[in-house]
This record gives sequence, C-alpha cells and structure tokens, in this order.
Amino acid sequence: RKMAFRSGGSAQQQQMQAMQMQIQMEQMSYMQKSFSRARTMCWNKCIHGFAEAEMGAAESSCVERCVLKYIEVQQILAGRMAMTGQAVQEQMAAAGLAGGLPK
Repeated sequence: RKMAFRSGGSAQQQQMQAMQMQIQMEQMSYMQKSFSRARTMCWNKCIHGFAEAEMGAAESSCVERCVLKYIEVQQILAGRMAMTGQAVQEQMAAAGLAGGLPK
C-alpha cells in the first residue's frame, strides 16, 4: 500500500520516513505478538477453571509472576541479540566488509 507524504520533502527524506514507518509497524506487530504469547502462556499455566467470577489470590499471583518472568526473559534475549549484532558488525568492519551492517 502506498504512503502519503507531505510535499516539499526530498525523495531521500520520504524514503527515510517510509523506513521509519515500516520499523514502527514491525515493532508494533512484535509487541502485539509478544503480548499474545505471554497471555496464552500465562493463562494456560495459571488459570485452571471458572469456578468463580474473579481470579483467586493464587491465580492472580501466578499470572503476575508469569508475566514478570516473561518480560525479564524477553529483555535478556533482546540484550543478547543486540550484543551478537554488535559483535557481527565489529567482525565485518574488521574484515573490511562494506563497513559492517547498517545500523
């Protein structure tokens, strides 16, 4: 689908805006998928029936711990991926391969 841009901007500025929009859309999609995975995983682990209209203390505590652990693990993985990406860029730069990967 085509994106509308304000007139007066250079083609390069418009391309950068389109790239930024694409990155934002991908980040939003990732966040939605991540939330859905956490919700499903924690639901399956912590909710064991519908005997009461509200969650009990044990279920509530389980869900809270589950979500916090999920977020913590995602942060650890993101940090490791960032370090790996940086190491690859450094290796490529050291080898003289086109200045590494684009940032």
